[in-house]
Amino acid sequence: PPVKGLVVRRGKRDHFVASSDLAVLKDDRIELRRDELPDDVFQRRDGEVLIEHDILDRQVIDVQAARVVRANDARVDLVEDQWRLVSIDIGGNGLLRRLGPRWLIGSLEGHLLDWVEVEPLASMVPEVRLHIPHDKLAKLHPSDIARIVDSLAYPQGSEIMQALDDATAADTLEEIEEGRQIDILESLPPARAATILDEMAPDAAADLLDGLPREQADRLIARMQ
Repeated sequence: PPVKGLVVRRGKRDHFVASSDLAVLKDDRIELRRDELPDDVFQRRDGEVLIEHDILDRQVIDVQAARVVRANDARVDLVEDQWRLVSIDIGGNGLLRRLGPRWLIGSLEGHLLDWVEVEPLASMVPEVRLHIPHDKLAKLHPSDIARIVDSLAYPQGSEIMQALDDATAADTLEEIEEGRQIDILESLPPARAATILDEMAPDAAADLLDGLPREQADRLIARMQ
């Protein structure tokens, strides 16, 4: 993804500096093409992600390895005259590096994961509305998706289940650990939960419904085909 710019703090105010105003972006310094910071105070809009606030120290999904990892550092590079977020560091060196210089750009050494293989989680950034379709994740085998869901908290697991088509969601729910199936199902909207139950094997759906409170199970059954 392209880096639209920097948030620069002067005093107690945050200002937005566009990428086109960056002259130098290196490990030890940042230089701007302009003499003064913009007067407007920075206000984040929906769909905008702050690397330091929203990516670093957060869980993301390594799609290629079908696992949940932590983003310990980020790498920004100039690609065809456009600053872009190209990778994250998921190794311990990335975390240790941040204890020193504030940013290291272009000279990271560690366990780098290309951003092409990364899927962030919108529910990790509740401050803004993000739409992440999870197309890459949906191509994994249901057992791999289930392992990822089992590694996440319920809001993030529910986000993934919501992004899957009905058949894949049903197969994934059957693969999720038994103790978490009910919690994941209860985190979904009732109409969506009923649709997924319709797609499950009858015995698996019956076992899952049997673990729900009677009134809740009856409401879901009433919505099922």
